Amino acid sequence: MEEQGDQLQSIHSQIVGWLERVLSQSPYPFVFNLEKSIEEVLKLYDVKLDFKEENLAERIISFVRVMHEICGKVVFVFVNLKAFLDQATLEELYRSLLYEQVWIIDFENSFKSAIEGEKNTIMDHALCVIHLD
Repeated sequence: MEEQGDQLQSIHSQIVGWLERVLSQSPYPFVFNLEKSIEEVLKLYDVKLDFKEENLAERIISFVRVMHEICGKVVFVFVNLKAFLDQATLEELYRSLLYEQVWIIDFENSFKSAIEGEKNTIMDHALCVIHLD
């Protein structure tokens, strides 16, 4: 991973040098942001995962692994996972993500049931918070 970071930095330096040469020839004042993260570079080139996995849980696990390994992300936020995955699949997902040493936050529109390993909190429309642990 460190080697890719060094390569990215080298390519970034070349691009910045090119931009400075091209823009210095223009009579117009330009400014540009020199700070680019790996996420921004991936977005710039519209890089997407080519999923081979069949089900949603496997796709989520693959996505989390890639983002964790390449971008160093450790927290992922989802909305209504329990609407798309059954309890057994969620438990498998939780085990896989725990093994990857990442955390997930899942916002649900209603409390259905607690699954082992979850920490559940309810927040109502008046912003009252109830911890269910």
